[in-house]
Amino acid sequence: METAHRVRVCHCLRCRRCRSGVDVNGPYASSDTPRGRDVTAWIIVGLAGALGATSRHAVDIGLRRWFPKGPSIGILVVNLLGSFVLGIVVGVVATRTIDENLRLGVAAGFCGAFTTFSTFAAELAGLVNDRNHRMVLQWTAMMVLGGGLAAYAGIVLGRL
Repeated sequence: METAHRVRVCHCLRCRRCRSGVDVNGPYASSDTPRGRDVTAWIIVGLAGALGATSRHAVDIGLRRWFPKGPSIGILVVNLLGSFVLGIVVGVVATRTIDENLRLGVAAGFCGAFTTFSTFAAELAGLVNDRNHRMVLQWTAMMVLGGGLAAYAGIVLGRL
């Protein structure tokens, strides 16, 4: 009788098991991951997230002094910069092995808290409400296309 083939179900691009092709029995079902490491990862992500959120606030406040009118240039800057940094992480992970906690801290913690889709959406809704259609298109293009290009540039740089 043939043994049933276990299908990989974790496609998170996060763990080495996924990248190495080792079969898993669930997204995080591995007996080789000690509980302490999970707690450490949560703490690192939380601390990096706090740094990312306060950095975003500092950039936004600083740029609002120079550009007080219209949508927040600070939000554009943090989203583009965060996309670039996350692209670097993706590029590095694709070509090298890096510490899992470092990757989680930078990608999920710092970049996750540094960038903000919700503020972009709120700014966009305000522009729609003001019937500023030209600025709606410009703002959307700058965020979406700019973010994609910044991430791509980061990936290219990270693979070097």
